[in-house]
Amino acid sequence: MKYLLILLFCLPTHNSMAQEIEANFPGGLKAWKTYLKVNINKDIPNINDAPPGEYMIQIEFFIEADGTTGRFKAITKYGYGMEDELIRVIKNCPKWEPASLNNINKPSLRRQTITFTIP
Repeated sequence: MKYLLILLFCLPTHNSMAQEIEANFPGGLKAWKTYLKVNINKDIPNINDAPPGEYMIQIEFFIEADGTTGRFKAITKYGYGMEDELIRVIKNCPKWEPASLNNINKPSLRRQTITFTIP
């Protein structure tokens, strides 16, 4: 049985003098998790002959000021196509509502973690 665990790490910063709004996926966190679960190919590690085990994959990416995703960086380096699969899915996601500071859209950094479990 294959499992996929999705964790989301948000790194907001706060300034009491500024009005800062975090980037949001359309439909919120629940919609984001659903998007990832539906679109990630859970068979990628098997297709690429990954040995049995749990692989916690982590990437960083930016949500640009126009709501698109970009500037991807794999934090983990397990290989077997897993980091590439997560990047592919996030690269093809719908536009986000971008972060803003004092009503001016700005890029924001996100870190996404998923776990592939290979029995």
